[in-house]
Amino acid sequence: MDNSYQESNPTDYTYGDTGLEDISDSALDETIHDTHEEQIDSDSDFEFGAYFEELENTTNESYYPFPSKIFALLFLLVYSPHPMGRRNLTFVWFILKSMGVKTPSMSSVMAFKLPETEASLKHCTRDQVPFYCIPVSSIIRQSLGRPDIASAIVRHPVCTEDKYIEMFHGNRWHTDNRFMSPMVKLTDGTSCFVYDCVKVVYPLLGTTTGIIQKYFHKSCLKEVLAEVDILLDLAQFRQMVPDTTATHMDTDALILYHSSAVIAVRDILGFAEPPRIVVRWTPPNFSRMTLQETTSYLSPHPMKAKAAGKPVVMLPIILFSDDTSGNKSKKWHKFESWYMSLAGLPRHINARIENIHFLCCSDSVCPLDMSKPISEELVRLEQEGVVVYDALYKEMVLVIAPLMCIVCDNPRASELLNHLGSSAIKYCRICMCDKTENPDELSELRTMSLALQQIAEIEALRTEQEKIEMRKLYGVRETLNPLFSIHADLYRCLPIEVLHTLLLGICKYILKHVMSGLSARQKAEILARVKSFDISGFRTKMYGNVCQHYKSFVGRDFKGWSQMALFILGPYLDGGQTQVLLTFSKVFQIAYCEFFCVQLSEEWKGICCSFIDSVKTHMPLLLNKPKTHLILHLVDCMIDFGPSSAFSAESNAAYYVWHSNGRSARDSSYLSARNTQKGQKIYLKDLPLTLAGKQKNTLEELQSNSHNYNVQLGEHALTDKVLEYRALICSERSLVNSGENIEFVTSYDQFMYGILLATFTTHNAAWCLVQGILPLVSLDNQPILNPYDCPLLELSNTIFCTPSCNIKRPAPLVHECTDTCIFQETMQARTVERENILCSKLVFQHDWSNPTYCCNVYCTR
Repeated sequence: MDNSYQESNPTDYTYGDTGLEDISDSALDETIHDTHEEQIDSDSDFEFGAYFEELENTTNESYYPFPSKIFALLFLLVYSPHPMGRRNLTFVWFILKSMGVKTPSMSSVMAFKLPETEASLKHCTRDQVPFYCIPVSSIIRQSLGRPDIASAIVRHPVCTEDKYIEMFHGNRWHTDNRFMSPMVKLTDGTSCFVYDCVKVVYPLLGTTTGIIQKYFHKSCLKEVLAEVDILLDLAQFRQMVPDTTATHMDTDALILYHSSAVIAVRDILGFAEPPRIVVRWTPPNFSRMTLQETTSYLSPHPMKAKAAGKPVVMLPIILFSDDTSGNKSKKWHKFESWYMSLAGLPRHINARIENIHFLCCSDSVCPLDMSKPISEELVRLEQEGVVVYDALYKEMVLVIAPLMCIVCDNPRASELLNHLGSSAIKYCRICMCDKTENPDELSELRTMSLALQQIAEIEALRTEQEKIEMRKLYGVRETLNPLFSIHADLYRCLPIEVLHTLLLGICKYILKHVMSGLSARQKAEILARVKSFDISGFRTKMYGNVCQHYKSFVGRDFKGWSQMALFILGPYLDGGQTQVLLTFSKVFQIAYCEFFCVQLSEEWKGICCSFIDSVKTHMPLLLNKPKTHLILHLVDCMIDFGPSSAFSAESNAAYYVWHSNGRSARDSSYLSARNTQKGQKIYLKDLPLTLAGKQKNTLEELQSNSHNYNVQLGEHALTDKVLEYRALICSERSLVNSGENIEFVTSYDQFMYGILLATFTTHNAAWCLVQGILPLVSLDNQPILNPYDCPLLELSNTIFCTPSCNIKRPAPLVHECTDTCIFQETMQARTVERENILCSKLVFQHDWSNPTYCCNVYCTR
């Protein structure tokens, strides 16, 4: 590990021989000046001359922290991921100086250090085992220095009406003062802090005095809003409350008229003198604040003094911890690791590999010991902050970086909380639930203060046997934990992680329970049903034999299986198993929702309770699993942190799989390229179609098999010449082949389901023929549902001709099978020990004369 953290030096590498010796910069200058200047082609002179003139005219401020553009480019060349070596770099300098470019010396570029950057620091455990950790402040500095990241970071809480889409929509960001941004920049560029006394524009009054209480965004507005306490003088108050009884009041007193009034930041006109006397108005009474209350009410924000005139940026941190293998083979070589990301970034940006930052890893140090330098720095970043350059404000800012949450699997979460896990009587890390009495109910929530109190009681016991019994009773252990020094309730910082709780936990338990009771024939039928199942609307694909290899499935496999389990296993389940699987599918639907709806929180909690009740009745052994009980806390975590995808470990797991197993990345890239070449699918630049076009046909020939249908061609005629294609790329940027189910919009802006029949181009435009699938409704115009609470649909006789841009995405439709859908045995050739033999294979045949479908509401987007 020591060698892997050494800083690489370009002088240590030599790739190829340029024919030049290692020479000093002064000798290089002499060589260049003594070299005869040869004539260069005039075209080249013009192109390079204009480019070099641009380099010379570039201002230094444009490429902070580098002195100039040429310096920045040469620095990136010297410290590129593929070092060139001293000889190659010398040759580059020789070429540039030969062409008249004013270049800095090579030694100055090599010696240049980015301001306040730190390399990975060496730390040691109590047993003097070394490990290395990249400072969190270094990653913050790099992130805010990137214009794309700095502009994407959300710097104030975002209030939404009823939908939580991002982590910064959650209640935790709004209710915890640790995450409240303390300042905002006014229109004149000055910094206005919370608790500042300002002049504001108030309706019906004009300019008045206010005290800033909070800054926030609204999802429907781009501008920053402020909550302000409105203070009125006696004349203004009488204007707003004509029948007031306030007649005898000090002339310099201000009345607190409206608490937490919402105004736009643009309506803050500047700073005002703080009032000497503040009077509360609680209709119809007045009460004067005491001197101590007034001083506390008007005291400045503590960050204002620390900022010393600099803007303050609140940047909450998300930590991720897990173990991974250091081997490319299947042999496990465990490395404990820590990563981090910025909570203020939207999900689609935060999930990118380049925005998940590595902190430390070791194969010989436990995660708690590695967390010591991280927790110490987080305490310092929350209390004192760090001064960095902000590419958005284009100046130095003070960054405060509190811990938002820690994402990890359940065993790691228990370890980080000093919790015993499933071996404890109170086996839940979030509440004091007793698994022997009430595993299906919520109990008193654990807190940091309660945990410290229980640890103190355990340490006060005399004998080891008493301590063991007390540990099992409380579910905590008295391990030295550096994370407890963070100024946060750590038990509120570790949300339920759905990848390991739902997919690798409960889904695996249920599948194992069901498979153990099936015969060989039934397993063969299930495999045939899986192969005939339409997964074109899924984001995940199914691989392998689910009946034999489900024990070795990964999260991606269980995610795909959770979306189809009801429709595949339904005919083989009894009533109790069906109830358990149905309620689990609804929990899965909640866990992987696109957004969290606040108004449905109680309903969603009821669904989670229904799942626990069905498990208690029909699969009681599953209640002994802590992951089953954790479902009761899922909705509360989503209220605090937004939808579960905002705190899921899936993107972080993809990061360390990508970086720890290079063979997987290489093989997947090779297979993707090979499959693309094999399919001959090259996409047009302007039209979302493949170049697998057939000869020109007419629309009449395209719909010749549908002459009994109502074909709505719109502006097209049956005799129009068209070029047919096999597939298209829909608005969601996924490939849709002819014959697959889709979601589309008709020419009348009506959203519908359908089957893509053909894609063609005519008159330089792309069009599609789609056979509509309409919902079935009852007499009172309510959707008809199947036993799995999925709406039923029916294939219609109407074919729509719609522009290809109206094809939105693949549709997760499932054929509603009846007794006419049957199994057939076919003979298939297989190679066994170099011999070709015929084996029987079971195939499931859908009866497509049955036009009924259902919409799979459990399919994730």
